[in-house]
Amino acid sequence: MITHHATLASACASGQLGIVELLVGLDDTDLDELDADGTSPLCVAATWDFEPIVRTLVEAGCDVNVRNAGTQSTALHAATSQENGM
Repeated sequence: MITHHATLASACASGQLGIVELLVGLDDTDLDELDADGTSPLCVAATWDFEPIVRTLVEAGCDVNVRNAGTQSTALHAATSQENGM
């Protein structure tokens, strides 16, 4: 079974802005739920430099300070380590 948050992380990882917009509009989508790898949707989008998705997630109210499992890094850490100008 695929859950909304898993789909959100997958959509973020593949740059599917339309799917991200659809999912953030659903009441039961947890914007900060870590995926199976322990990474937040925002961190995934920041890692791959998908600025429109980052903007969509932030405007939808995700927690920009959520930490990934294991590394305890945030989306800002990911963006800077990838030299993305978010």
